[in-house]
Amino acid sequence: EEVIMALGEWAVRWMYAEPEPAQVDPVALTWWMHRRVDTSRLPDRRVVIEFDYEGVNATVIWLVLDRGEPSVCVKHPGFESDICVVTDAASFMRVFSGAESLGDARRRGTVTLNGPATLTRSFGTWFLWSPFAPTVREVVANQR
Repeated sequence: EEVIMALGEWAVRWMYAEPEPAQVDPVALTWWMHRRVDTSRLPDRRVVIEFDYEGVNATVIWLVLDRGEPSVCVKHPGFESDICVVTDAASFMRVFSGAESLGDARRRGTVTLNGPATLTRSFGTWFLWSPFAPTVREVVANQR
């Protein structure tokens, strides 16, 4: 694991580039996110997140979270959405990778969370985000 992390951090330091909208696949991004769910931080009930990806690769994807295994659905899961995330894949990739905080993306309007305040406030704590986020933040800060 240490070797893989070291290689990943090296790649971020030497090859990081802003995500290009056409190159960010919303399905792959959501799938990667589902692997980084912190199940200990989830509400005590099922939560359905609807990702309404706009722009180049426009699509709708659902992430169903419960105390069991998180599920990615490319077709409606049959449950009402609790939160709707409106964004484009490149903007949300910036959040997931650590290039921009969720709070900053929400303030800039590149990510919108719709749903009950109790859920939208805690949404960002449900994910472990990218394991390379600290390195990405450092690289982005040095590029400014």
